[in-house]
Amino acid sequence: MFGYEPPKTEQSGSWGEIFAMIRVVFLELAKPLAAIFVTLGLLLATIILFFTNPPLALIPIAILGLAGWWLIRRDQQAVRDAEDNLPPHR
Repeated sequence: MFGYEPPKTEQSGSWGEIFAMIRVVFLELAKPLAAIFVTLGLLLATIILFFTNPPLALIPIAILGLAGWWLIRRDQQAVRDAEDNLPPHR
């Protein structure tokens, strides 16, 4: 009994399956990673422009403000839509 090993019925995945899973994960992470990099780029541009030409620093600040406004409006609309889809209260 000490040297007995039951036969394995589980087969390991092929390279094609592994690459397909990696592709799906990267496609799911593409939008959040892009948003992070764009935000960091705008913050870096703001800092650089504050030191070189302060009036131009308002451009990335305005872009970040508009993006925040858009996210808030989108969330408010999603809440309104969810409330509209609730069943009527008795």
